[in-house]
Formats: sequence, structure tokens, C-alpha cells
Amino acid sequence: MWNTIGQWADGVETFPAGPIDFANEIGLLDYPATLLAHVNYCDDRELELLARGRASVVYCPRTHKFFNHPPHRWREMLSRGINVAVGTDSCASSPDLNIVDDLRLLREIAPEFPAEQLWQMATMRAAKAIQMDDVVGSLTPGKAADVVAFEAKTDDPLAEILEAARLPHQLWIGGNPTNSRPASPC
Repeated sequence: MWNTIGQWADGVETFPAGPIDFANEIGLLDYPATLLAHVNYCDDRELELLARGRASVVYCPRTHKFFNHPPHRWREMLSRGINVAVGTDSCASSPDLNIVDDLRLLREIAPEFPAEQLWQMATMRAAKAIQMDDVVGSLTPGKAADVVAFEAKTDDPLAEILEAARLPHQLWIGGNPTNSRPASPC
């Protein structure tokens, strides 16, 4: 592409290993504010580098599926103590920006994985990833919250919501109820 648009520059420094090694080499993995988008390709050695660091991985399941990448290692990352948050990426590779649908895909991929932990990837872990876990991410006194209410009829509502393609019943933003059902962007 760079050759096509006439912008290739031979003087640009390159790094012989992959992006995780590069991030480690320049110290980015040591900062909790570092967000590593996707991390679709990661070997065992790179997983170990991530586990020793403090960076977060933002995994976008529907985009991952769109590009037909091999299975993502998000469960291994979590088990090694790596903070993994769920993201939506963009409408170029996903039909909308509905993060609940990304969680629903994760539920399809890993039905045995606890629904509560999937929801944490979009709430508490996401807040930690952006260094705002003291302000948002959980329903805790003193924290700001937008609240989404789904109709649920079982004793496991978090799993039920992920296993049924339904829209929220009500939405509160900044503590104020909205008058309409939320719509997905795109």
C-alpha cells in the first residue's frame, strides 16, 4: 500500500519481532493504561509477556469472526491474570456497535464460561482497562452508572439475556430514564 501511494520510506526503523514484543521492548506493557486492541495472534511466549505486564487487551469478538481469525485466546489470557475487556471495533467489520451482541457471540463460543464473567468483560474489566474503575464499571455507591434493564424470567438472568436476541426494556443514562428503546448505531 505504501508503495502504491508513493509514501514508502526506507529510513523508517523496523522491529524484527511482533507487536507484543515491540510493546514490551519500549515499556508499554508495564503501564496499566496501555490498551492492546484485538491481539488476534499471540503465542505462548507472548502470553507470558502479557501476563507479566499490566496492559489490558480489548477483544472484539464479532470483528474477530468477520475476519475469520483462528480462535482467540481470551480465556487463557483471563486465566493468566491478563485484563481482557470486550469492545465492538467498528461498523466496517460488525453490523452495529451493540456490545451485548459481542457478549452473545462469546456465549455461543464458550457456553460453559460463566455469564457473570462475560458481563464483567464489558463493565468492570472495561472500566479497569481505561483506568476508570474507581468511577464506573459496577453498581457501587459513589460511582456513576448508566443502567440497562432487560426482561428476564429465569433464575440466571445474565445468561438468559445472552442467550436471547432481545433489546433492553429500559435505559437510564446518568440516572435519567430515556423515553425510547435504545437503538444500535450504524
